Amino acid sequence: EDYPKGLYEMEMHVKSRYGLPSFVTETGAMVQADASAGASWLARHATWTRRAIRDGADVRGFFYWTLIDNYEWNHGMAYQFGLYAVDKADPQKKRVARSAVATYKQITAANDVPAALETQYPAPE
Repeated sequence: EDYPKGLYEMEMHVKSRYGLPSFVTETGAMVQADASAGASWLARHATWTRRAIRDGADVRGFFYWTLIDNYEWNHGMAYQFGLYAVDKADPQKKRVARSAVATYKQITAANDVPAALETQYPAPE
């Protein structure tokens, strides 16, 4: 489900209920249908995580799922989640960066979601 505010809700729940830090360990989008889906997902979900930090949540990590397309037991290589596409027909499994790579780089370099990304991929209140 594409519900970026859900991360905020989880992070605030962990803060208020348990008083513990949280880590976002797997967030990402299936990207085969739309070249910008991963970048949009990442920017909008990172924006809501930043809002949780602003509101007092102790978020210590944010990791995109997944670095490269991978094998899913029930779907084989049909689903494409990775920051890098893997050519399943290539014996060398060539990897090609998707749009989310540049987005992730901007976010990590700034240790924040740059205003340009917020404008390009709005995460409404």
